[in-house]
Amino acid sequence: MDVAYALIGLALGLTVAAVIVLIGVGIVSVAGMSFYPLIYNSYQTVYNQLPSNATNIQNAVNTSFQNSITYVQQVSSYSVVAINTLRSLGSVLQIIIFIGAFLLILEILMRLAMPRTADAPAGY
Repeated sequence: MDVAYALIGLALGLTVAAVIVLIGVGIVSVAGMSFYPLIYNSYQTVYNQLPSNATNIQNAVNTSFQNSITYVQQVSSYSVVAINTLRSLGSVLQIIIFIGAFLLILEILMRLAMPRTADAPAGY
């Protein structure tokens, strides 16, 4: 194992783990209840423009609003599941990165302990 290749692999592993964490943060920030103010403002605007004797339309608007809130809550709960999955994948990647770092340090120590007259690889 060459030290340069191990360093490249370690850097790529850290990059992938960072990207996974950023994706998880993005899912939580977008899929949460951040849409609630937009939905509520739209609901208030539509509901206030309805005539007071149009009860069927008012009921339809109320039902639509409740369904929208339910869908947003479901997306939020699904995003929590997605984040837990990403966290477990991130944990696996962290373990792999720690093992890679340990092997890299071990390789460097072995090369430092190897005598120069022995069968050392070229350049060391």
